[in-house]
Amino acid sequence: MEKKDESSNSKAEAVKSKVAVEPEVGKSKKGLIIALVSLVIIAVGAVAAFLIINCQNKPESVVLDAVTKTIKQQSHKIAGTVEMTTNTASTMYSGNSYKSSIRLELEAGNNGLNNAASAVLTVKGAGPSDYVFRFNEVLQDNGTLYIRVADFADFINSIAASFKAYLGTEPFASLVSQIKTLATKIEDSWWRVSVPEIFEAFGVKDDKISKQYDCVITAVNKLASESGLNTVADNYKNNQFLSAKKSDRKVDSFTGSAYEATIDTNKLAKFWNSYIATNEVKEISACVADRSIEEISADSLSKISGETFLLDIDNDKNLKGIYFDGVKDSYTIKGDLRVEEGSKDQTFTAPADAKPITDLTSDVMKIAQSIAGLFTAFQSAE
Repeated sequence: MEKKDESSNSKAEAVKSKVAVEPEVGKSKKGLIIALVSLVIIAVGAVAAFLIINCQNKPESVVLDAVTKTIKQQSHKIAGTVEMTTNTASTMYSGNSYKSSIRLELEAGNNGLNNAASAVLTVKGAGPSDYVFRFNEVLQDNGTLYIRVADFADFINSIAASFKAYLGTEPFASLVSQIKTLATKIEDSWWRVSVPEIFEAFGVKDDKISKQYDCVITAVNKLASESGLNTVADNYKNNQFLSAKKSDRKVDSFTGSAYEATIDTNKLAKFWNSYIATNEVKEISACVADRSIEEISADSLSKISGETFLLDIDNDKNLKGIYFDGVKDSYTIKGDLRVEEGSKDQTFTAPADAKPITDLTSDVMKIAQSIAGLFTAFQSAE
């Protein structure tokens, strides 16, 4: 009996030992599996994060984000210069050979459709002085343009002095005198340029034209609204006509990284044709029943095919500047523009004392008649 009991006890202890060991081994395997799965998830997440970040930092993605962000901004501030210089010399003045250049200095801002700008246009030649034409300010308010010009008489006088040999004799002298009188009247005053007012001044009194004009302005205001700008940005995403790559070029005005952007005219044509098919743009065509905005082909854009320029983009993918330079058949062009997001609260108030540009109609008509007379005289001489 005692031996049997000892045998039974031994078997019971073995069973207990086995039962005690098996749960510990099971827990160990489960822990290992969980650890491996966790490592796989972490590794996959790290790879995915790397790919996402790397993709977002690709030049095409950076430029896409910067361009669409700029498009969606309802207000902007732009300042900079654009200069064009002839590549061939001329001997028009006093037998001296020279190259002429045109330089535009610009400061502008907009809030939706309304905008304001000031500009200085300088024409350099071989005359006694440069020809400087200065817009003190230009406002555009709901389809009406307001202009204030400074030093216009001096601009005309500088041209007349440079070509005195030609413009100092009749009938040129009379024409120059009329232009000087007009310039003196124009400068340093605000002038209002309204399309309906101009039509009426020339005897075209048609309510249909005014209604069509108002309809177009209303439609364009929608294009400049938040939803309209989002439509442009979305259309650009689907037709990215700017290919991009990082650039090592140094531009003094740049504060971020330089990206070289190249125009793909095939995609640009698709962008335009897709955009004019949107409901927002169709509203403009609907304003004038017998007119429509036409599609374009890549062939019609051949002159800008492959054109490149530099974009200044900061770490937050904000477009800060645009730089371009290039040599064409007969001239060299260079531009350096700075871009900033403007305040949504910025306003451009139209001057209450602006005079209608139609007040100058009689002066302009006299000058036009004098010019027509010159052409007639030349044709008779031939």
